[in-house]
Amino acid sequence: MLSIIICTHNPNIQLLNLVIKSIEIQSNFEKIEEIILIDNKSNIPLTDSKEILKLDKLRILNEYNVGKSNALISGIMDSKSPLILIVDDDSVLNFDYVEAGLKIAEKFENLGCFGGNQIGVFNVPLQSYLTPHLEMIGTRFIEKDRMSNKYSWETTPGGSGMFIRRKIAVEYVKQVKNDNARKSLGKRGKVQMLSEDVDMAYTSIDLGYLNGLFENLKIYHHIPNQNLTKRYLIKRKYFNVYSNIILEFIRFKKSPYKSSLSEFINTLFQLFKSKNWFESIMLISERIAINKGLKYIKSKPN
Repeated sequence: MLSIIICTHNPNIQLLNLVIKSIEIQSNFEKIEEIILIDNKSNIPLTDSKEILKLDKLRILNEYNVGKSNALISGIMDSKSPLILIVDDDSVLNFDYVEAGLKIAEKFENLGCFGGNQIGVFNVPLQSYLTPHLEMIGTRFIEKDRMSNKYSWETTPGGSGMFIRRKIAVEYVKQVKNDNARKSLGKRGKVQMLSEDVDMAYTSIDLGYLNGLFENLKIYHHIPNQNLTKRYLIKRKYFNVYSNIILEFIRFKKSPYKSSLSEFINTLFQLFKSKNWFESIMLISERIAINKGLKYIKSKPN
């Protein structure tokens, strides 16, 4: 049996209903024990909404402490099934996602956490500047199944569409609940901190399990137009880099690589020379994030 957790904050109701509908039409819906919708302090409480698609297996819980990590903790602790599927409020499941995931979990008993393809759904034609950064905004192409016991992005699933065994998720909650640094990872309103999903997946490795990615798992991530702008990508670059630095330091006491000032200036000059203004600003955004990350590390006792 399976518990599905959806965390949301001020959602697009129409899109959220598409997500819920994609769960309702799963090829083996009977294997889903519960759908837990965590309302993370939306301006209009979802419990008051008459527009949410109602399913017998769906219940809405309120988490009044804003933050993706807080919402996940609430959902995990309220869940009952031995396997959990985490779904974002803008990600529609392929019709056989649950069936395929349950088969994988049954086949590989030493697999603790896994996911698959995140296929971007866009409302506008994609501009060329987006191409190198599509994975950063929540798309991912898995062409071949892979598993490992390494702390590596190559086998680490993204947050939406992540299957995780409940005992691993509960251990993550125990570790994070009173750890403000780790709990700060994850979106909090307008603060776009990230990497809480990676932290959770790494807990699987901590406990001696494998992580994996599978080609036949497919979700469709509906990416809003505002997340395709250069301004958003620059901000996202900053938070991606900074969040990863915090995660790597908290977990492994690892400091980020920082190129010398001369190397940085030379790279920036080459970008300026080719009139690639956008990538120039992206490089500067990355440098600022590294500097802030190093400042954070220096502020911590050895």
